[in-house]
Amino acid sequence: MRGSVYHNKWVCKVCREGDKNTILHRHHYIQVYLPYLGTKAFKLSGKEKGKPFKDGVEAYIYLREIQEQIEDKSFIPWNYRKQSNSICQFGTFFQKFKADKYYNLARYLKPLWDYDLSDIDRIVIKKFYRNLPDNLKTSTKNLILQVARAVLSEAFQEGLIDVIPAFPRRDKKEKSAKNWLTREEQMAAIKEMPDRFKLIFLFLAYHGKRISESLSLKWENVDWKKKACKLYQSKILTEQWLPFHEDFFKELPIAGAINKTGNVFQQYSGDHLNHTLKEACAKAGIKAVTTHEFSRHSFVSQRQEIGLTNEQIALATDNLSSIKEYSHMDIERKRKVINAL
Repeated sequence: MRGSVYHNKWVCKVCREGDKNTILHRHHYIQVYLPYLGTKAFKLSGKEKGKPFKDGVEAYIYLREIQEQIEDKSFIPWNYRKQSNSICQFGTFFQKFKADKYYNLARYLKPLWDYDLSDIDRIVIKKFYRNLPDNLKTSTKNLILQVARAVLSEAFQEGLIDVIPAFPRRDKKEKSAKNWLTREEQMAAIKEMPDRFKLIFLFLAYHGKRISESLSLKWENVDWKKKACKLYQSKILTEQWLPFHEDFFKELPIAGAINKTGNVFQQYSGDHLNHTLKEACAKAGIKAVTTHEFSRHSFVSQRQEIGLTNEQIALATDNLSSIKEYSHMDIERKRKVINAL
C-alpha cells in the first residue's frame, strides 16, 4: 500500500496561480492505494468528516501516521469511514466501482451519497425508493434499485459491510399497448420521409425484421437469382435465408450492385430512425409508432388480420419460441408468407 498528498488545484487559488511548491495552505487531500482497488485509490480530505486539512503540513503528518500503520500491518481502511470521501461512503464507493457503467443514473442515487455503507438498512432503502421522481418509468426505478443493490453487494464482497440489507419488492413493469400500422399507413409514412431513409423502411415494412438485423444486410449476401438474402438473426445467433418481398425487390438499385460489397443500407442509429419515423407519421396524419412497432408488430398483426396462423408467421419472422419446430421449412414457403400482402 502507498499514499500521497495532492493539491486540489480545482478549488485552491494558490494552486491555480501555479505556486504548487507551497504546502502551507488548505485544500489538500490524501490518496491511499489499496491492493483490492487496483489502480484506484480512496481519498481523505481531512481528519474528520466535513473538516478539511488546515494546510499541507497537517496532511503530510496524517499521511505519515497512515503509512506507519501500513508498515505495521495495522492499517484498517474502514476505520476511516466517518471521514470525508471515505471509501466506506456510498457515493465514493459507487464512483470507484460502478460509475463507469451507470454514470447516467448517478444523479438519482444522490440521496444515498453521504451515507456510510454500514448505515444503509432496509428503512433507508425503502425511503429512497419511494422518493424517486414520479415521472420515472417503473423499469427505470427498478434499474436504479438494482444498481444500489449491486453497489452494496460489491461492498459486502470487499468486507466493508457485514450484511446486504433487505430491499423492497420492485413494482411490476406496466405493459404498454403495442401499436401497429396497416400496409397503407406504412406506405403513407414512407412517402413523407427523405429519400435516403425510404429503402431501409421499405425493408422493415415488407419483412418485419429488427433494426439491428436489417442494418447488418450486406450486398455480398444478396442472391439475385433466388431473389433472397442471407440475414443474421440476432435472437438465434445464425444466418437464415430471407426471400425478398416482390415489391421491395423491384425497389433495390440493381444497376451496379451485382458485384458491390458493404452495407445495403446507410448506418443510422436507432434513435435517428425513430425520430425520422415519428416526424413522418406526424406529416402523414397517422399515429406515432416506434421502428419496432412499424416493422415487427405491424408485420405480424397484418398477417393475423388475413387469417395466417402464428406458426406460419413465425416461419418468416424467425421467432425464437417456435422457430425450432419450423426450421426445416424451405425458402419458398417463407416467400408465400412474406408476399401474403
